[in-house]
Amino acid sequence: KVPLIDPSLFLHRFFAKLKLKNEKILFFAMRLISRMKRDWIVVGRRPNNLCGAALVTASRVYGEERSVLEVVKAVRVSPHTINIRLKEMCDTQSANLTVSDFFNVWLEKEEDPPITKHKLKMVDDKTIESGMLTPTSDISEKDTLAIDENFLTKFDDSGTEESIDSDELECFILTKEEAMQKEKVWNSMYDNFLKERAVRASTRRREPKKRKPRETYDTVEEALRGVIKEKKMTNKINYEALKGLFD
Repeated sequence: KVPLIDPSLFLHRFFAKLKLKNEKILFFAMRLISRMKRDWIVVGRRPNNLCGAALVTASRVYGEERSVLEVVKAVRVSPHTINIRLKEMCDTQSANLTVSDFFNVWLEKEEDPPITKHKLKMVDDKTIESGMLTPTSDISEKDTLAIDENFLTKFDDSGTEESIDSDELECFILTKEEAMQKEKVWNSMYDNFLKERAVRASTRRREPKKRKPRETYDTVEEALRGVIKEKKMTNKINYEALKGLFD
């Protein structure tokens, strides 16, 4: 098992590359890295982009600001990666603390991993778009989730979906006459396509190449003369001299 590399080990190097002078920036960045570990931001990420995000934040706090472009040149990552790390930090409860509280208060609660938050957000957005749930801003205090009545009517008291009667299913099944009529309509619509596909299939069929039968030789002399007669394998061989070997 490959051990996780502590990003704080690289902070001093990047701190020097950015020519930062205030050591409080370094301590603040180390505190940010520790908080990232607690909030599952470090796992699966390279140390350089974590250090870059921490130094961008710390330099802004203490007035010795380094832009994202300056930081990415030092840590050698893309600006997009740094912005993603900054956004993940903003989604934590620590982002709501002041600078003094951030040093003095250590939140015991761990945040969910960023990928988990992203997946949950995607599920919530799809659910809201489908009309099954309403946005949380419109939900009352009593009902934390407002579920569409039409959605509830699809389920019985036991929580299972109601069965559909056979009479209701029959209206979805085509008769033989309807199926034949539908097939005729489909063939008339895609007649040109079917003809083109048949032509392409016929042109692709190629007859296998007939291989020439191999000649058999009884002696080495016959084999050598046969090779010389058919073709020259390389220009570095004196074939005239080979012909005279067996004279």
